[in-house]
Amino acid sequence: MPIKPATNQVLFPRDTTNNWCIFYHSLKLSSSFAELSKWYNYLLKSITLIIISIVLVLGVLVSSIGATSIEELPHSFKGYELYSWSEYSQWHFTLITGTNRNKTIEEITSEGDSLSETGWVRIQVVGADAIKDVLSRLPEGESVFWCDELHIGQSTETDLQLPPEQIAGAIEKYAKQCGLDFVVAVQSY
Repeated sequence: MPIKPATNQVLFPRDTTNNWCIFYHSLKLSSSFAELSKWYNYLLKSITLIIISIVLVLGVLVSSIGATSIEELPHSFKGYELYSWSEYSQWHFTLITGTNRNKTIEEITSEGDSLSETGWVRIQVVGADAIKDVLSRLPEGESVFWCDELHIGQSTETDLQLPPEQIAGAIEKYAKQCGLDFVVAVQSY
């Protein structure tokens, strides 16, 4: 049996939970249609907001998942920074959007790629061929600075460094063939 509050609302318990839902009703036919129209508009707005939220969340996930599959990476006003290190006898590379701030080791070495709508790019790959593929997707004339250390005095277990001369030289040559303004910040080879 419904519970009648002081207003013209009737509260009905939901079948599956203890929550209550409010059902507005009226004795006049015209006001029932008006109330139904209000509820219909309210539901449409709510569903629209839910769909927009889902699309935005999925868009972020797709950007994060698909960063290495983007055909052309965006131009960066401050260029890009490239970092490299050896781990388990494999060379790892991270290409990240250039900024005025120093990057942390976690930012450089953590797994996962991202490409935001604002142009922030962070792509980590393993192997010289993989980084060549990423570099080939940068716009011609883009600046890339290959850093071999953090420059912020952090001591870490991960030693950022350039690969051996043969590998580093091949990557540098390839980047220049792609038309990139490729600078090796500190050549330790």
